Amino acid sequence: MNYTHGNRVLNCIRIVKIGAVNDIMICRDDADPLNSLYTVLAVKEHQTMRRILEACTMDEIPESAFLIDHFQSGGQDILVLPYVKERPAEQFFQGDKLSREQREDICRNIVLACLSSGIPFSLLYLALEQKQVHLSADSTAHIGYEIDLEELNTDIREKDCVPVCAQLLMRLLEERTAQKTVIYKLLKKRSASGGYYRFAELYKDILITTVSGPKVSLIQRIRGWFIRHKDLIFQILFLISLILVVAAVASLLCQMIFGDVPWLRIFVNGFSQIGTESLQQ
Repeated sequence: MNYTHGNRVLNCIRIVKIGAVNDIMICRDDADPLNSLYTVLAVKEHQTMRRILEACTMDEIPESAFLIDHFQSGGQDILVLPYVKERPAEQFFQGDKLSREQREDICRNIVLACLSSGIPFSLLYLALEQKQVHLSADSTAHIGYEIDLEELNTDIREKDCVPVCAQLLMRLLEERTAQKTVIYKLLKKRSASGGYYRFAELYKDILITTVSGPKVSLIQRIRGWFIRHKDLIFQILFLISLILVVAAVASLLCQMIFGDVPWLRIFVNGFSQIGTESLQQ
């Protein structure tokens, strides 16, 4: 399938899904020297498109904030959206191989991706439900747009999206780590007592766990300091050892040539006279 609109010539290189309400495709722009890739949703029902625009109005989000292009072709509404490389978080999160700090960073990145997605909450809810949270190689998170619109509900608000995100974080931390993290325990407790209503609340809790994580003992801190500065400590010790070796060799030579070591004389009768008074008998 090909779509031409303005300066774009979109050539379908992969069909992700053929749905009752919309088809999902990955298209390449053959008119672009960079051959940029886009996620294209071919919406078959005009009512669905009106509901998307209604959701944008309700959430005070301009259509251009997340849609790269929008046009009609063959009686369908064609939505051109950013392409996000498919690396689903629940497949690429290797919690058992990550440090506590790395797990916290990924959790923060996922919440930040939701906060900065720039799409209506009704679409964000579908993206979260359909596992469209992807992790890049550097552990940053992105919301994917390969969304089936059949369950689109314009009544969805932020308070409906946040618990779904919290559940995603709990699944990641529960399934991929041998030891439950502080974040997991806090999310579980908060979710059981009423949950979250805003992404800011979820993000704040993750920050709290980062600041108030497991305490490190004084011995562990000292040991960590020595490990971090072991190269510098070795250099200082080597320099001190070199100075002592040179001093020892110089002392030996002076002893052999002059019969004593001049700089050791300060320890011989060093207090034999104080001021004008002599301590010698």
